[in-house]
Amino acid sequence: MRRWIGLAAGLYPGSWRARYGVEFQALLEDLNLGWREFTDVLRGALKMQMTNAATYLKLAGGLAVVGAIVATAVSFSFPRIYESIAVIRMAEPQNPQRAASTVSQEALQEHVDHQLLQIEQAILSRTNLEGIITRPDLDLYREDRSRLPMEDIVENMRRHDIRILMVGNSLGAPGAKGAFTVSFCYPDQQKAQAVVRALTTQFIDQNLWANQSDESRWQTIWPQSVPPLGPALEVLEPASLPEKPINANRVAFAAVGLVLGLALGLLAAVARRRPRWTLMMAGFAAGCCGLAAAASFLLPETYRSIAVMRITWAYVPEELAAGVSVTPPAERIQRLEKDVVSDASLEEMITKPSLDLYKKQRAQRPIKEVAETMRHDLSIRMVNPSHSAFSISFTYPDSFKAQEVVREVVTRINELNVDDLRARGQDMPADNMVRRILEQKLGENLEVLDPASHPQQPIEPLRARWAAIGMGLGLLLGAITLHFRQDRSRTLRTA
Repeated sequence: MRRWIGLAAGLYPGSWRARYGVEFQALLEDLNLGWREFTDVLRGALKMQMTNAATYLKLAGGLAVVGAIVATAVSFSFPRIYESIAVIRMAEPQNPQRAASTVSQEALQEHVDHQLLQIEQAILSRTNLEGIITRPDLDLYREDRSRLPMEDIVENMRRHDIRILMVGNSLGAPGAKGAFTVSFCYPDQQKAQAVVRALTTQFIDQNLWANQSDESRWQTIWPQSVPPLGPALEVLEPASLPEKPINANRVAFAAVGLVLGLALGLLAAVARRRPRWTLMMAGFAAGCCGLAAAASFLLPETYRSIAVMRITWAYVPEELAAGVSVTPPAERIQRLEKDVVSDASLEEMITKPSLDLYKKQRAQRPIKEVAETMRHDLSIRMVNPSHSAFSISFTYPDSFKAQEVVREVVTRINELNVDDLRARGQDMPADNMVRRILEQKLGENLEVLDPASHPQQPIEPLRARWAAIGMGLGLLLGAITLHFRQDRSRTLRTA
């Protein structure tokens, strides 16, 4: 038994054996050794090995490696995603009248880019994507549609699954291929290909319709001017049938697992070294997390309705374009927004009988303060600084009223735009061509791309976020409490 106890004693850390080894051996020689003493020595050695700094680092490193392995294994359980891709080529249409045209190459390029942007906005609109999702032969995102609102599904499809990437400019400048790709990612390879085919067909059809409509309208209005024809589109590579899935980024999964495992290892090391501290911190975090989650249920739910509008291209020959002042889209939206969110406009909408907004606030505060609250809830902003589309959103506790307010704002923006066009042409002679352009709304106009949506789920309060904030505050409060308790303990020991 003495031999086994000697082997167990050898498990103590080297620094401890160098300092206390001789005394420990002398103590063992004076004792009547048995199994009980053996288990005591072994337990002490293991406990000391598990409580030194090197062991904590080993624990953290081991859990980090385990986390990376588990995360990599989890990456294989994700559903296979297939990506279908089609390539569409753009070319300048051959127009025998182009020699007599005064349209410059820069103006033609601008018109082509604008038309393609308008087509892309229409294809990626909520209405069009919703139609593709619910097509009987496609029936996309069936499981998601049973638990999520259609707006969230469309937004996810637009932002993550559909990609439209330009390869070169539209007129095939030197060094550019004059093409763009349309791709779609989906777990079903057949449906991925079918969606890309549908998007490609829509690009071709809408471009052809836009060219024919613009040319017909242009010749009716400006018979003496050659219209700047839009681009001619052709499918360079049809929608592919993907054979291999897009593998998950397993390196990213492994990195995330490594970081999470390391964090868990450090927490486990702290918990073993300071169990009382750990329990106190966990108690503060759990308590504050529960209180924050419960408090979130006391807050009113708010809904957000969104509509999307865009500025359409102007039917104006280049020789007359100098007489028609074209305001940049961002500046034009800012000017319309200034009129819509004015005090008079907001107060009128608030007190409109069909809306009757902020009833409780109006009973407690002046109408101007209520209008300031609505100005904060109403948002008009560009979808992209380089695009001509802009969104209108309104947040309110009533989902139906949120939708009605957005509809009202869309109507007012259209009315303001028409009034602005008429006001700009009033001071011009009746036979002036610029006045004709403005009166017949042939300049840059507004068009509703997506009507006001009816929100199905509230955007606030986000209870998960409240719980996370409460947990963070609990950890902070626990750390402060431990700090003061340590200071107090040191003061008592010193005294």
